[in-house]
Amino acid sequence: MNPKTSAKILSAVLLAIAIGVSATQLPQAFAASPSALNAGIHLYNKGMVGQALPIFKKATVQSPSNANAFAWLGKAYKKQGGAANQALAISAYKKALQLNANQPDALNGLAELYSWKSDTRAKAVALYSQYLDNNPNDKLAAKQLAQLYVWQGNYAQAAPLVHLVYGFYRNDKGFMAAVAQLYTYTGRAEEAVDLYENHLNAQASGAVLSLRQNYVAALVKAKQYDKARELYHNLLDSVNGEWANMDTDVLNAVSGMAFELGDYKTTIKVDSSLLGKNGIDNTLVGTRLARAYAKTKEYYQATQIMDGLHQRGLLDTASLVEYGDLLMDARLAGADVDFQKIEALYREAIKRGDDKTGVALRLARVYADTPGRFEDAVNFFTYSAERDTTGKAKQELVDFLKSAANKPDADARMGFTKVLQTFPNDATVLGGYAEFLSWNEATRDESLQAFLNLAQADNAQAQMFTEKLDDVLAWHQAKRRNTGLYEALAAAYPSSKGAGLAEARAFWQDKTTPLDYERAFALYQELAPHYEQDTRFTLEYAQMLSSVSDRRLQNKAITMIEALAAANPEDTGIKLAQARMLASAGKASQAVKAFDAILATIPNSKEALLGKGQAY
Repeated sequence: MNPKTSAKILSAVLLAIAIGVSATQLPQAFAASPSALNAGIHLYNKGMVGQALPIFKKATVQSPSNANAFAWLGKAYKKQGGAANQALAISAYKKALQLNANQPDALNGLAELYSWKSDTRAKAVALYSQYLDNNPNDKLAAKQLAQLYVWQGNYAQAAPLVHLVYGFYRNDKGFMAAVAQLYTYTGRAEEAVDLYENHLNAQASGAVLSLRQNYVAALVKAKQYDKARELYHNLLDSVNGEWANMDTDVLNAVSGMAFELGDYKTTIKVDSSLLGKNGIDNTLVGTRLARAYAKTKEYYQATQIMDGLHQRGLLDTASLVEYGDLLMDARLAGADVDFQKIEALYREAIKRGDDKTGVALRLARVYADTPGRFEDAVNFFTYSAERDTTGKAKQELVDFLKSAANKPDADARMGFTKVLQTFPNDATVLGGYAEFLSWNEATRDESLQAFLNLAQADNAQAQMFTEKLDDVLAWHQAKRRNTGLYEALAAAYPSSKGAGLAEARAFWQDKTTPLDYERAFALYQELAPHYEQDTRFTLEYAQMLSSVSDRRLQNKAITMIEALAAANPEDTGIKLAQARMLASAGKASQAVKAFDAILATIPNSKEALLGKGQAY
């Protein structure tokens, strides 16, 4: 149809309306045409919603597969207002989305309608998110979604959206109230207080109660307790404890303030009277009441309330997680809590929640403390670690695997092997695995190889493990066959002294040629300044020096061992080494005296008796 024809149709519609002809009396072909829908849109945009509505109805009847017609019908019903029209709008929007899942007006309109009720806000979040995926520049929708996230307590998701639209809505009090709430719970309480006082006037006696309640929360977070208590007690004085006769909004505010200030008895008293009343957000009141019972260690009452809300389908994802956390707290406090109940709650939250990482981490912790669920714990820790950008989940995974080393129902090595398939070059995992292997002498060589693999995968991060590597090398029984590995470790960890020491010990303990001895001697000399306070190293170095034919070096060794013996008077091993060194240097009388000193303390010491006999 050309523009001239469309203009004629629009004129005909306006004329028909002007003379009192209803849309249902218009010719069928006309009502079904795209131009007729455009005429209805024109009327809607002129504010003539009542006249546009029947045209939209007719268009949906004549074109039942036209998503746009149903979307405009929904807009018209929504504009008309009233509960009945809202229900019709929802039905029309749903039909539009059945026909076109991304119809923008239907997504946006249905999201707005769902945002008005607490029990459908989760649906509103999903719809706004879908809408913004296709319309990322719609600042109003972004603002609406940001506010919904704040109301849900999902501050991590709200923050970037608030940042995106902040400059456009600084004069929107509803939005700024959401910003203040976001600041309250994200470490910016002082800024929140400033917003409440200087932009929202929350301290005024006539301020909306929910605003005053959130203002008290900000004051508490900002540690302005005196001001918070004053506001709270002013409200308490205004109601005079007459709970039964108070407006539910007042009671809700009183309870919220009481909870923030730690007056849990008042919260329990007030919320118990509120729960189940018409017009009350039962999820909010119920979860707050359960929290208050939990704060007073009354876990049975807390879990009963949460269970009732769950059975009625009133728990959103965040509340499901909170219910699971509450049951965990009760379990830790000694209550008889069914583990499977906690598991089911967390799994349900994972299926329908946005914060899958946080919930999976909780579930991993539950499995970690449950016999026979080692593999489940590994799987959920790994799932969380893959998605957690902070690295904390990965560190917790590694710590769990290391702690599982002594558990009879856990195969920590298998766990590490599986995790390394997901994180083959990760410094945290490789470092943890290397440390784990080092705890057993039978796998200590593998541990050293793991440290080398770590350096090859991420040399910068590997340097953080230098001290741990040196600790492992200090326990390690050096082997000649590993000298190549020690050299590689020394090159990979330039600030490590342990790698060089292990190499020196390997050459010294298994010296088969003069070249081995020279290599060991050179390494010990190089390392000596770094190990002046190390008893074991000093003893080894002194024994090496005493074995040479150079009298000067032998005397140096004797001086070193004398100082070591003086610093460790109870160490018989050092005393034996000193006596043998004196005997080897040809100082028989001094050697005998040293052996006698040992025998005075340990009369039956075979080493001292044998050494004394040889010294003669």
